[in-house]
Amino acid sequence: MDKVVIMWGIGLFLTFIVAPTIAFLLSKSFSHGDRLTKIETDIGWIRDSFQTMGKKAVRVLHSPHTPELDDLLEKYEAENLAWHEVNKLYSMLEDILNDPTSAKDMKNAAGILLASVSLRYKGGESEALNK
Repeated sequence: MDKVVIMWGIGLFLTFIVAPTIAFLLSKSFSHGDRLTKIETDIGWIRDSFQTMGKKAVRVLHSPHTPELDDLLEKYEAENLAWHEVNKLYSMLEDILNDPTSAKDMKNAAGILLASVSLRYKGGESEALNK
C-alpha cells in the first residue's frame, strides 16, 4: 500500500473514531456542573479570605485623627454602607494608597480593604447598590 493512503487512513481513524471517543470520555468524567461547582468554591474561598483580611485592615486604619474614615469603616464592618458611602470609602482608601507620606502598614491595609470593598460592593453582591 502507498504511504499516503496509510497516512490518510490513520488520519481518518484518529479524526472520526479516537478524537470523539476521548472528547466523550472527558466530558463524562468532568461534567459541566462539577467544573462550575469547583470554580464557585474557589471564588467563594477567595472572597471569604478578602473579607477576613478586610476586617483586620479596618483595625489598622482606625485612627482618632480621621473621624470621617472611621465612620465609614464602622459602617463597612456593619455592612451598612449606602452606595455614595461606598464610593467615598473607596476614594479615601485610594487617597491613602497614593499619599507618599502614608505609613507602609496603612498603605497595605488600604490596599487589602480596597480589594475587599470591590468584592463586596462593586461586585454587585450588596444591598448598597440598590440604595
